Amino acid sequence: MPDPTAFSSGIFVDPESAQQIFGASSQVFVSEGLAERLGDLSHLPTSVTLFDQDGRLRSSGSHSGAAAHVLIDAIPHGVFLIACGDGEQEIAAKLVGFFKRHDARPVPSLAVIDVTETDAALLRFTHAFLPAMSHRLAIQEEVLGRRESELAEMRQHAEWQQLQLRLGREMVEALGYSTRMLAYEVPPGHRTVGPGGDVEATSLVQRLPVDLAGINAVSLYVVTPKKTSGQIIVTLGPPDLRQSLARAEIASTDLQAGWNDIVLEKAVGPIHGDGVLTVSFLRDAKVAAPLLSLTDETTDRFGLIDPDGAGSLALKVWKGLSPEAFPAANRAALRISRSPLDTSAFSERLHYIFGAAEEAVLRQASKGGPLSATESNGQIGLRTLPGKVGGFRLADAIKPGTLTISVDLTRAADDVDEEIETAIFAIPSHDLVLRDADELRQLVDALFAQDADARANLPASLTRRLPKATRTTLQLTFAGPTEETMDVVVALRNSSGVEVALSASHMAVDKIEELRSEFEPPFARRIPFAELKSRMSYMFGDSEGRRASEGLGFSVFEISDVENFMQTHPLPDGLSGARGVGILPEGLVRVGARVMTSHRLGPDAEYGLFLIRRGAGEDDPAAFARAMERFVEEGGTVRPDFVIASAKVDTKPNERHDFAIELETPLAQPADLLCTIRSLSGHISFAWCRWYGLDLTVAGKGAHRLELTGGKAKPRSDR
Repeated sequence: MPDPTAFSSGIFVDPESAQQIFGASSQVFVSEGLAERLGDLSHLPTSVTLFDQDGRLRSSGSHSGAAAHVLIDAIPHGVFLIACGDGEQEIAAKLVGFFKRHDARPVPSLAVIDVTETDAALLRFTHAFLPAMSHRLAIQEEVLGRRESELAEMRQHAEWQQLQLRLGREMVEALGYSTRMLAYEVPPGHRTVGPGGDVEATSLVQRLPVDLAGINAVSLYVVTPKKTSGQIIVTLGPPDLRQSLARAEIASTDLQAGWNDIVLEKAVGPIHGDGVLTVSFLRDAKVAAPLLSLTDETTDRFGLIDPDGAGSLALKVWKGLSPEAFPAANRAALRISRSPLDTSAFSERLHYIFGAAEEAVLRQASKGGPLSATESNGQIGLRTLPGKVGGFRLADAIKPGTLTISVDLTRAADDVDEEIETAIFAIPSHDLVLRDADELRQLVDALFAQDADARANLPASLTRRLPKATRTTLQLTFAGPTEETMDVVVALRNSSGVEVALSASHMAVDKIEELRSEFEPPFARRIPFAELKSRMSYMFGDSEGRRASEGLGFSVFEISDVENFMQTHPLPDGLSGARGVGILPEGLVRVGARVMTSHRLGPDAEYGLFLIRRGAGEDDPAAFARAMERFVEEGGTVRPDFVIASAKVDTKPNERHDFAIELETPLAQPADLLCTIRSLSGHISFAWCRWYGLDLTVAGKGAHRLELTGGKAKPRSDR
């Protein structure tokens, strides 16, 4: 007898009947006792599954003596009626309960048939079967209606995607990604009405039908250079315009008539998908001003049109090119960014100005707390003792490239009328003066005494007096961007006769942003298979793919534009999969994939990634297929000379796995990729094996673009 709890976790299925029971789209369950009374049920317009007193299922055509019991944690599809005879209600009710617990739609109805008279039993079964079948058909009709509507929407979306891809391919030129703008849009809030009633645009935005990843330069075609001084700002970002992924800011007078190459401050990072390019104009006062007038031909305007005279915007978008490709390009001026001071490990980097030993002596004498300490709000609390010099030193606060550093000093309310003298200065972190309390004290005294020699020996310094209950900002300005890491020191001299409390807050640095036009190593991105559709095919060629598909009765390889994954199907007696031509760029150091067999009854499967030499096997596809199958089946013991690297993973059905090829040295030249699948279970039913995108990591050098030649995309590297 089976485990009485079996119906809570699964059902027993005769293994010879499993595929038929779980593959049927419509079926009824009939107890074996009732089936004997009813006789031949082959005339029913649906599949019939029998169950015995143990609850084991088998198809009506299988042998009733099968002994094996297989516990299946799944529900058969399309069961709309469970029928049994008198005395078999308990096991039938358990089956119905199993469907309820698994949220089956619909839950099958239960029919208990009086089997005392055979003819009457058949009639009663028919009376139960027909309404259940009718209800099932009504549900199917409703579902099909919804699916038809969904498919229509998906088909429309797929057609739109195909149109966009076709337009994008037509717009790609031999020297890199480029596109001609056929129209422009004025974003909301970026338009004004001029004095003559004309609409004036302060920004133009255009969606780009290319992937933004790796774009590091744009070329604008200017018809009428702008005479008004100001800044032209070019940004690239996602469609919602909520953030900028890359930008360039140049003087409007720097743009000349004709093509203008503009190198962005940095390449667009690891993002996939299309986006928008925005061109804006700001006057010198950083106020948005008209970029162009849409109607007034006499207005001084900055015009962007097609050089062929079509009257539309013209633009080229460049991917991954080195700066040497644009020797005379307009480059954005250095941008200065302000950011809070790095407070990581703040307590470890904060020191009393003259060291821990002297602080301990002063604390003991004053019977008080720390003379400098970090507080929960991120500020630094300070105590200045009467007639003493105090303060703090913050180690490694100033990084290379810093222009200024500022800190707000706030004096707490007190009854002291005397001013507190303050000083701030920077000193290289390796300077031995910081380690010698006496030398540092002499330096501080010299600064308070306005000693010119002491100031001349420091990268930067500032002294200021702080009156009673006031706040002041100490800003340290360097002659140029700093070249080394430095400590910042804040000194306080209290000439009064009582202790004074202060706090230091709002510490910030102004730094020059490093301008980068190449990828930062390593450059990583995920490529969806829909984007690779034109360069993916069956691994052994299209003709072999058609032959394999005809043998299976359905396609052995396909890429879904709508659901954005690639599907491969295993073969009964060999290797199957897909090949990507030239999709792995020079400089590649890693390629990974996420995979899953879509159905619970699919086989245990082996997924493989093979990085192979560009064009390998094109001359002799049959020999290539034999070599690959032998290599995989023998466990990779003898590697063919065209295989550069490989990785594989064994999977169970309905489990997701990530695996990857890791290269010790960057790929020297573009290569092809094989995505293989092999059944490890001896069967291939329900075995769509899905690939959910490729993750590529490319070294910093060797950023690439794609070049269209004769309608086929080929990779190309720029050095």
